[in-house]
Amino acid sequence: MFKDLLLEYLSLKDSFDDILKKSLKNFFDLKYTYNSNALEWTTLTEKQTALVLKWNVIEGHPLKEHLEVINHQRAWEKVAELAWLWKKDKPQWIEIFSEDIILILHSIILQWIDELNAGKYRTVNVRIAFSRAVLPRREKVPDLMKNFVEEFKRRYQEIDTTNIDDVLRYWYDLHLKFVKIHPFVDWNGRVARLLMNMWFIWNWDIINVIFYKNRRIYIQAIEDADKDLQNYYTIMTQNFEEFLNKVLELVKQKIYFKF
Repeated sequence: MFKDLLLEYLSLKDSFDDILKKSLKNFFDLKYTYNSNALEWTTLTEKQTALVLKWNVIEGHPLKEHLEVINHQRAWEKVAELAWLWKKDKPQWIEIFSEDIILILHSIILQWIDELNAGKYRTVNVRIAFSRAVLPRREKVPDLMKNFVEEFKRRYQEIDTTNIDDVLRYWYDLHLKFVKIHPFVDWNGRVARLLMNMWFIWNWDIINVIFYKNRRIYIQAIEDADKDLQNYYTIMTQNFEEFLNKVLELVKQKIYFKF
């Protein structure tokens, strides 16, 4: 089912006019920023997120939550620019996937929130509350991240980017390894999802929004991936299929989405 939906989207995307592109970009902006922050327990609703994206202040919510919305949007804009959303002649993946870009994205989303740690690998050992995961010690992080980028640059050279399964599996493995390294004190999940969407834009001019309502099964699939990797792949693809259905609804009905 997912493959059919994706192929339908790919068959249509070159015909998108500027109005439809703007509609989809608005849809991506809101759905992505709201859900990615909600996965990390922001208390802003989707409607409130839309208001903050328009530079409104939500009474009763801390400044930090407002900055999380603005910074996430700025980082997402950077990803869309790097991956050339809906543009031809894209740069090579290995030109935009690098440690420098990972650090830049992290620095953008933490600007004004945690300047001490923004754009820097963690220098402390961390443990995730209520998780069984044992994370690498702090002194191992720089080498692990160097090897991580080198491994996935090498794997990129080996995959067939016209093969849907190869493209999906590359991302799912990259996402899983990144969160297991947990290179930053905080905001690892949001950076992982920014890298995800840089990859999917580069390949297919689409993004994948992990829905907040699917948070429990998303986190559980990551937790259990060592013993059930196929279930992790399945959960990730099911969420992608759900989001792609919503995108195609906008496209086929020519709905102009705005907030």
